[in-house]
Amino acid sequence: MQPSEWAPEFANGMSNHLPMAVHALQQMQASEQQIDKFVRHYSRRLIPVAAQTDVQVHSWKDAEQLRGLDTAYLPLRDFFLTQLQFSIGKQNLLQFINQLAPGLSCSAFHPLIQLAHAMENQDTLQMANALAYWVMRYRELSWPENPQSSPESLSATIENLLLKHSWPQGRLGKASVADDMLQVPLQNNFNRLVFKPEVTALNLAAMEKAIIGLYLATDDFTILHGVTATYAVRVITTFSAEPTLILEPLWQGLVTAYLSKGFSTVHHTHTLASLQKVSVYSVDELRQRACNSLDDHSIKLVAVCLKMYQISADKDYLLAASRKLKNDNSATQ
Repeated sequence: MQPSEWAPEFANGMSNHLPMAVHALQQMQASEQQIDKFVRHYSRRLIPVAAQTDVQVHSWKDAEQLRGLDTAYLPLRDFFLTQLQFSIGKQNLLQFINQLAPGLSCSAFHPLIQLAHAMENQDTLQMANALAYWVMRYRELSWPENPQSSPESLSATIENLLLKHSWPQGRLGKASVADDMLQVPLQNNFNRLVFKPEVTALNLAAMEKAIIGLYLATDDFTILHGVTATYAVRVITTFSAEPTLILEPLWQGLVTAYLSKGFSTVHHTHTLASLQKVSVYSVDELRQRACNSLDDHSIKLVAVCLKMYQISADKDYLLAASRKLKNDNSATQ
């Protein structure tokens, strides 16, 4: 089956990473044999997309009415595909991104990440898939009711966030990253927190630096999604009329992801100390090992880390990619 014939989620509600991982493998110059091997392995878990004929989507107003209802994936995809194929497809894409931006972190950032992969690959069908999935799972996060805003960088905001308030230890949800994040505003001290940014603090490069540093300090699956989501925002901000429309919900999503895991300073200290034992692979070895991997998260993370290292020359990306691959047994095959 073609990637577009699979549903956007597994039967258990987890997101389908197949088109994203295949694109990442292509970017890293994987061979046809490596890509075929990954596709065969990964496709075993996927389910075909179900036919839906009872809903009609003829306009953005129709699509907007379906936000967050978890239905109408195919009608939504057909609508977006038609809109993106028009000669004004680029303007339409800009409109859709700006309209959906407040729900940027829905479904653990996966619609956002899928859209960025599709845009890099100039794949209109996958763009339509991603937008349909974004509408289907649309959910806006909450800000604390505290009227104060944080004048500091994302890194400083996260570092200082819980100094004055108690917070549960360990992950807040039970089922998924998305579930963990939705539990955050339900906690007793949530509305006392201060993390809404001032516009002057919304700097993408600083946010990228903050999230790769946090990933190194946590080695956490949820924060890994923050790294790939932040790169996805780098891709799609060129299609947003107002970068603030994208950067503010990204900030909100990254802080919420951090809060959803109940990290401790002891955890950070231990994880950072363990990094001393991680030897850093060369760029070529990272690429080769990632192309051998059968782990979709390893593949996607390493592809982002290689691109961000090329952009920023920040060796933290090589360290993060190396640690991930050292823990990925399939990458040595």
